[in-house]
Amino acid sequence: DFVMTNPPFYDPSSMELSTARVGDGRSRTNMTVSEGNYPGGEVGFVIEMIEDSLRMNNSVATWYSSMLGKKTSLIKLQKLLLRIIGPAHVEVA
Repeated sequence: DFVMTNPPFYDPSSMELSTARVGDGRSRTNMTVSEGNYPGGEVGFVIEMIEDSLRMNNSVATWYSSMLGKKTSLIKLQKLLLRIIGPAHVEVA
């Protein structure tokens, strides 16, 4: 079993979220402000997912994956995972 997420989640305290999309004219559904905001942004969301997985001791899933929008988020989370579970269990693509 696995869990896969694809934020973007923006930290409501650090930036304004604009739901308007400009692009190539294709029909799209804009995300609402509540869909795009999460305390701590995408890093906060993934940290909570990590904490949940540790608390549930992999009873829900054995693989967790999240697509991140910012390289700075990846660096923070990679350091956290390396410290918590060790390099043998962390992959970044």
